[in-house]
Amino acid sequence: MKKSLLKNNFREISKNKRRFISMLVMAFLGVGFFAGLVATSPDMLDSLDKYADKSNFYDINIISTLGITDDDIQAVKNIDGVENAYGIQTKDSMVKIDNKESVCKVIEYNENVNTPVVIAGRQIENDNECLLDNAIVRTGTGAEKYIGKKIVLENNDKDSDDNDIFTKKEFEIVGIVDSPMYISSERGNTSIGNGTVNFYIYTKDNVINLDYYTGMYVTVAGAKEQVTNSDGYLELVNPVIDKIEGIKQEREDARYNSLVDEANEKINDAQKELNDKKAEVQKELNDAEKKIKNAENQIASSENNIKNGEAELAKKKQETEKTFKEAEAKLKQAEEALLQKEKELNRQKEQMEFLPQEVQEQIKRRISRNRSN
Repeated sequence: MKKSLLKNNFREISKNKRRFISMLVMAFLGVGFFAGLVATSPDMLDSLDKYADKSNFYDINIISTLGITDDDIQAVKNIDGVENAYGIQTKDSMVKIDNKESVCKVIEYNENVNTPVVIAGRQIENDNECLLDNAIVRTGTGAEKYIGKKIVLENNDKDSDDNDIFTKKEFEIVGIVDSPMYISSERGNTSIGNGTVNFYIYTKDNVINLDYYTGMYVTVAGAKEQVTNSDGYLELVNPVIDKIEGIKQEREDARYNSLVDEANEKINDAQKELNDKKAEVQKELNDAEKKIKNAENQIASSENNIKNGEAELAKKKQETEKTFKEAEAKLKQAEEALLQKEKELNRQKEQMEFLPQEVQEQIKRRISRNRSN
């Protein structure tokens, strides 16, 4: 049975040699392709692991909608198996480069974790310099076009104390980098601009002025010696993740209570300031009312003085008019007496003309003596 089956198979092959050879080649190609994939996968994982180790890539990434504090970082550092933990600040902003507006993610540079690889130019040396995402260069005309150019942040956001979030807003591009944080071309979503981050820049760690961290990157002791995502790597990392989950609620409550206490403190300060202002305004109102009352009293007193003065003036006027009338009457009487005297004198003069000359002289001398006396 087997011999006849083999004979039939060889007979069919001999009749269809081309078909058989084609199928055989296809089988060899499939086996070769599969063998290549099997051999390439470890090489790819090894390349990825070396790149992650070179750039100090994190093992665990922690984010919080309420922000991360130094106490949170210290709590994670105290977990058994954690090698180190780093707080990082990032902030999205509209930027202008080559007179074009884009959305940029500003990341503070940390040489200990997620270190970007400089592929052109040099490393940043001060807070007036930045490193530019290689993605924007790949879509442009090369690194030479961007190194030395200025990039300006168009962001006026303030923190809770009304301070600018960015201490610097203009930077010189001194290097082009690839970041281990971004393997694909996607740069994430944002709440500003068109909703999509176009590229990132790295700056010194004192450029972003937030009182909390936007993320925490954790490295696990011994994980660097393992191949990324291998069984040995996961055996080290997963227990640490579980321990972090164990303190999650405690740290969330602490952060929440801290924010509530901070808000209550600000409310109390604002209430105290409001009360002080109210007391100050009330004092000013009381002083103003007192001044108004004093002014009203002065006005009333002045009105009384005016009334008294008017009465005194009327009295004086009456007395003056009375005195004036009496004087006029006396003057009139004197004028009448004088007129009488003049008439008497004229009459005597007429009588004197009939007297002898000697008598007239004697009378004149007597009159003269009377006037001199």
